[in-house]
Amino acid sequence: MKKEKKKQEMKVKREKEEKRKQEKKEKQESKKMEKKEVKKIEKEKKEIEKKAKQETEKMEKMERKERKKIEKEKKEIKKKEKQETKKREEMERKERKKIEKENNEQEGTTTGKWYSCCFCI
Repeated sequence: MKKEKKKQEMKVKREKEEKRKQEKKEKQESKKMEKKEVKKIEKEKKEIEKKAKQETEKMEKMERKERKKIEKEKKEIKKKEKQETKKREEMERKERKKIEKENNEQEGTTTGKWYSCCFCI
């Protein structure tokens, strides 16, 4: 009977030990799986951040390109306006010279005789 009892106790002890080992193993596996999950989540987070950064850089590049294009167009417009102003001023100057020349010619014919008469006197 003692042997039987001892045998039973040993069996219970072994079962407890196995149960404890099994729980320990499950706990370790759970931790391992949790770590894997955390790593997976972190990796996904990094990927998302990387894509967001790339998208931001792409948008900034496009904005810079657009600003350069606008600046170039503004410069072109200013250049054309300057050329047109210069051309208009040149035309106005030529027109004034022409009018002045015509006026001088008219004065020369009408008043030129008068002057010559005055000087004769």
